[in-house]
Amino acid sequence: MTSRKAKHHRIQSQSVPQASDYESDLNYLSDVPPPPSDRTDEELNLSVLKRHDHAVISLEYVAPYAVVYVFSPTSQQWEKSGIEGTAFICGLSPTEERDPRYSVVVLNRRGLENLNVELLSSNDVEVTEEYIILQSAKDGVPRVYGLWVFSEPPPSSTSHQRAAMAHKIQECTARVEMGTRLAEEQHANGDDNGDDAVVEDSIPMGRQVSLKELFGQQRQNDDAWS
Repeated sequence: MTSRKAKHHRIQSQSVPQASDYESDLNYLSDVPPPPSDRTDEELNLSVLKRHDHAVISLEYVAPYAVVYVFSPTSQQWEKSGIEGTAFICGLSPTEERDPRYSVVVLNRRGLENLNVELLSSNDVEVTEEYIILQSAKDGVPRVYGLWVFSEPPPSSTSHQRAAMAHKIQECTARVEMGTRLAEEQHANGDDNGDDAVVEDSIPMGRQVSLKELFGQQRQNDDAWS
């Protein structure tokens, strides 16, 4: 006759689960590819950008790789900012003062600081052979950024990247200036509909100091910056 103690020991031993080989299980799971995403690349990029700037509503252009330089007024030379990664031209949600709105964003692969410059005036944009130059103000201090966009010589598919992004930035800046002028005229004329607004060749109010005024140099001296 089997004792009650022996029966209890047998049942207990059968109920103990076998130890799992955690590393084997982990390797097995890591070999399983993640399920495909239903979202497009543009939707994924927008999702990431909105985490950094909630005002982003659209993508106008994407350059796979760019390096951001900062112009030093002291040394009169370009210095690396430590920001490099994918560059975006983004559409922003409009405001009462400005419609449309655009910005240039570089999501940094090397750190937490990104570049985010709103396009306000053509006076804040210069295009040289090497850089797309953008002026902005950080903590009330003017900053001049040089955007070096990666592009290879023809017939590479990236050969047009720098010129295409520069053209798109200038195009978006022109739209902003047009919208600003219309808004100013509507405000001046008291016409909320703006059907009869006439665009004059004027300089937008409240603009920043231009790149030429800031450095006291003409466009032909841009090569000295690079």
